[in-house]
Amino acid sequence: YFLDSIEEFSTGLADVICVNSLFTASVVKKTFKSLQNRELAVLYPTLNTEFFDGTGDCDISEIPPTAEHVFTSLNRFEVKKNVKLAIEALGKHM
Repeated sequence: YFLDSIEEFSTGLADVICVNSLFTASVVKKTFKSLQNRELAVLYPTLNTEFFDGTGDCDISEIPPTAEHVFTSLNRFEVKKNVKLAIEALGKHM
C-alpha cells in the first residue's frame, strides 16, 4: 500500500483535482481519506465514441505478423481492475 500512500499524498498536492464522474469522486473521497473535504471537479469525457463503433485496419509495426489477436487494455493495471479475468475471457474466445 506504499504506492497508494504516495498517490494519495501527491494527488493532494494538486491545485485542482478532476475526476470523470460523480461515482469516481465518491470512490476517491472514500479511498483517499485526506481528500474527503477537497472539492473534486467532475470533467466528463468529451470523447467522440462513434469513432470506435467500427473496426479498421491498423498499421502498427510492433504487432508481430503472426499475431491473430491483439488485446488492448486502457486502464491502470491494478489488482482491483481484474485484468486477468479480461485476458482469460479473451482466451476463451480464441
